[in-house]
Amino acid sequence: MDFDTLDGLVKLAVLHHSPKIVFEYGNPPSIQINDKMHEVEMQVLFPEDLDKILEHFLTSEQIASFRSNKCLEADCGKGEAFNKQYLIHMRAQYDSDNLPVITINVIYKNCNP
Repeated sequence: MDFDTLDGLVKLAVLHHSPKIVFEYGNPPSIQINDKMHEVEMQVLFPEDLDKILEHFLTSEQIASFRSNKCLEADCGKGEAFNKQYLIHMRAQYDSDNLPVITINVIYKNCNP
């Protein structure tokens, strides 16, 4: 997974007013639309994809904290797409198989209806 794909998923979330994108090993990314999770038509994710997601949104200190504490919540930046300003909030934790599950919450500010 490359950075353009990650940024494209965030823009897709903004386009659909989605508050959530979920990344987990063995599944394609999922996006929440109208209170229901939908898989994005992409390849399933591998551990190295999840590492790239962490590296894209988090600092090296945040990644180290996540790996040692097994859980992290962090504000990861802001952006603008489709005339909507938003903040990115990430929650990362390890599942029962010790693989990361990453949830990105898109928090909208000053949205146009």
